[in-house]
Amino acid sequence: MYQDRVYVAFQYNKTLLDEVKSMRGARWHPNAEEVPGAVRVALSTTKCWSIDLCERNLINFKILSGDDVFKFYTEPYSLICPEERTVLDGRVLTPYPHQIEMTSHQLAYRCVITAAEMGTGKTLAATMTMERVKNPTCQDFWYISTRSGLMATMYELKFWRSKVAPTLLTYEELVRLIKTNPKIRVPKLIIFDESAAIKNITAQRTQAAVFITDRMRRECDEPYIIEMSGAPQPQSPVDWWSQAEIAAPGFLREGDPIRFARRLSFTEPGHNNAYLKRVSWRDDPKKCQECGRYADDHAPDHKWKPSKNEVEILGRRLRGLVKPIRKADVLKWLPEKIYRTIEVKPHPTTLRAAKLIASKSIAMIQKLTLLRMLSDGFKYEEGTSGQQKICPSCMGNGVIEDYSPEADDIIEVTCPQCKGQNTVDILTRVTKYNACPKDEALRELLEECENHGRIVTYAGFTGSVDRCVEVALAESWDVIRVDGRGWHPFGPNKGLFRNNNYLEQFQTNRKDLPKLAFIAQGGSAGTGLNLTAAEMIVYYSNDFNANNRIQSEDRTHRPGSTGAIIVDLIHLPTDRLVLDALKRKRAMQTLVLDASIFDG
Repeated sequence: MYQDRVYVAFQYNKTLLDEVKSMRGARWHPNAEEVPGAVRVALSTTKCWSIDLCERNLINFKILSGDDVFKFYTEPYSLICPEERTVLDGRVLTPYPHQIEMTSHQLAYRCVITAAEMGTGKTLAATMTMERVKNPTCQDFWYISTRSGLMATMYELKFWRSKVAPTLLTYEELVRLIKTNPKIRVPKLIIFDESAAIKNITAQRTQAAVFITDRMRRECDEPYIIEMSGAPQPQSPVDWWSQAEIAAPGFLREGDPIRFARRLSFTEPGHNNAYLKRVSWRDDPKKCQECGRYADDHAPDHKWKPSKNEVEILGRRLRGLVKPIRKADVLKWLPEKIYRTIEVKPHPTTLRAAKLIASKSIAMIQKLTLLRMLSDGFKYEEGTSGQQKICPSCMGNGVIEDYSPEADDIIEVTCPQCKGQNTVDILTRVTKYNACPKDEALRELLEECENHGRIVTYAGFTGSVDRCVEVALAESWDVIRVDGRGWHPFGPNKGLFRNNNYLEQFQTNRKDLPKLAFIAQGGSAGTGLNLTAAEMIVYYSNDFNANNRIQSEDRTHRPGSTGAIIVDLIHLPTDRLVLDALKRKRAMQTLVLDASIFDG
């Protein structure tokens, strides 16, 4: 039924040409007569293009024929009736009004993006949506999230005593499932939690999401495709494209993220005109419409003209599809976040090492990585693990064949890699630690939190996480460590942790665990978790991933929180550089979401 390409021939019309160009996979064919399957039009002005035959282009054809496909997104909807719920400890609670709003939006429009800030209760809203979906035509509901997000979801379903039992999958498990069983029975409802994970259309997880949702639209009657994220645009406004494409193909006119980025940014020719590089975003009307520079930095070769704020306009374009919920609007009684920055003085030796790294002739990203590790007081080196393996050069023979100019022939020589020993050492990464003033600052913060008994710490590297764990253990704290190696308890009371009850112990058990630190990487444990038992989050260091920072900041700032103190440790200038970059990315997301909020 579905072919790869479809050919379209038409007489020149600028408006129609622009529409065809915006479709996915648009490709121009200079000679329409030579294109097999093209419509024959005996006009010299005939334009012939081919496009992908896919869901988004079929929808675009309906729009061109006059069908207002997305009109229902502008229609008002009624709110569901709130119901009291008995939770795990026997209390009777009523969902917040904004959770009723989220559920009503999802049930009314079915294919939506819930852009609600962390801590506003997206999981309960999604749970109520699943409970109210009537007459599911397929077997299961699917809930896709990160590993830490799924752990939190299991806890939430248990806490709210929900009777729905969705299939829980990580994004990696979704990819494997699609690869091994592409004809699997599709669900009636699918939820992509932490949907920023599918912002890159070239990533396997995003392509798996596109594949399964396209099948749902073809095989299910009125499927539900719900994306949820507190940080849907962690890096740039272009992050919206693939998320909108998964929920509602064709809702955004541009057929690919490259065209989408060109509309949202100022570009100029790159090296040898081989590509277009971005100058800046179209986020300020004070920038010139042609070159993207402000009036005081404007070139004299053309007249300055005000530009359109395309980033803000994007927010208005997303209305209906996106339901933004701001924590400050719906949870006004929450304590405000208190930001603190602790600057520690670097040792002269550290400054000399930083200057040496900065002077190296290596890529900038490598310099920044080395400087960030130096700021955290460690570096990675290769070391031996004490184990041996067969030499890959000689395959365990001890000799290899080589050409001898003297003999003018191939001869056997001793293997230069194993020196004739047949085996070589297995190399491993070794972490070398140096003195770091951040450690003393962390000790003081642990002492500050002793009476409260809970603290959350994030670090940018595995070596940094290990360093923070050592500091906490030395101060007699129990520790939950979370990074790419998994969830692991440390300390004298680690035997209390069993059956993945880490969150329950952190949130409730203060008698047996009077001092418990949660130490993690933002990418491994920055999403989905409820850590309101702590009042302080310490950032030993950050990475450049804005999603990790935005998500992790709100682990303690949600209903049940008694305080939200966020502390950044600054050692070398790179710490400040990373933090400032994260703030700029967050400001860009705020601009889009503010513009997408309904006026009434």
